[in-house]
Amino acid sequence: MSALIAPGLSLFGVVQMVSKIKTKCPVCGIVFMARKSHYDRNGGKAYCSRKCYYRDIPRKRYVITCVLCGKIRILTPKQYGKRKGLFCSVACRILFQSGPDHPMWKGGQYIKSKAGYVMQYVKPKFHKRQHRIVMEDAIGRELSEDELVHHLNGKKQDNRIENLQIVSKAQHIKIHDPRKWRERTS
Repeated sequence: MSALIAPGLSLFGVVQMVSKIKTKCPVCGIVFMARKSHYDRNGGKAYCSRKCYYRDIPRKRYVITCVLCGKIRILTPKQYGKRKGLFCSVACRILFQSGPDHPMWKGGQYIKSKAGYVMQYVKPKFHKRQHRIVMEDAIGRELSEDELVHHLNGKKQDNRIENLQIVSKAQHIKIHDPRKWRERTS
């Protein structure tokens, strides 16, 4: 069907006048034939490809000094928006906004759903069971791995020092399941 259409005519029979001019690409320097409309539209510039067109667009850049690490970085508008213009990287933003500096900070405590223990914020990306922190503060040293903290009244969220007791794993089994203790020792 395209063989029946005369050059310069469209399918509807209207004559299309396409005026082209010989021009040089301002980016790569290739000489090519460009449509006059493209040349006029871009303020007297015509590009040989989309790649050259996008290379020639002036881009806005931001020079920032990171609030956390002090590095000087050049950011694109997209990066500047993501990092709020204060940080050199997403990692620095996350470190800066962890803990009490985070906009959604709720005091650093939450209840671990399955176990029922109160978890306490200690440092970025690290929480610890609150009853262990209370006991460590009371005795003035860190608990070893074989030392457990037993809740005397059985309520895992009651972390008063008078409700806590340091026990070994064997003693803890003896307290909670005497039948298992008898089976282990006999």
